[in-house]
Amino acid sequence: MPTGISDVKYKEGAFEDIKNNFGNSHQQRIKKKFKDIKTNCKLGSRDPRLSSEYKKVDEVKGYTIYRKWVGKSLARLFFAVKGNEMILVSVLPKDDNTYKFTNYHNRL
Repeated sequence: MPTGISDVKYKEGAFEDIKNNFGNSHQQRIKKKFKDIKTNCKLGSRDPRLSSEYKKVDEVKGYTIYRKWVGKSLARLFFAVKGNEMILVSVLPKDDNTYKFTNYHNRL
């Protein structure tokens, strides 16, 4: 059983993704969702490795990459998890290319 998440961070590129791909109201919604995720992970109630709200999509450089939805059609958040560390590496609008995304490889 994995230890809980105690360190939730983000890569600058993730917030650049938000700024470049979403309007102001959606930016605020996504940032609020990230804060909620950060709080829930630190409280132990939403570890991505144990929650069905996250989908495992890849493994890179010792990190496991998980995807989380923000709204059914708004955005996809990509997190890298290793040990007790969780990093938001990218935020993309939902479209046909979202699931082909590999830029998080370069951000880790």
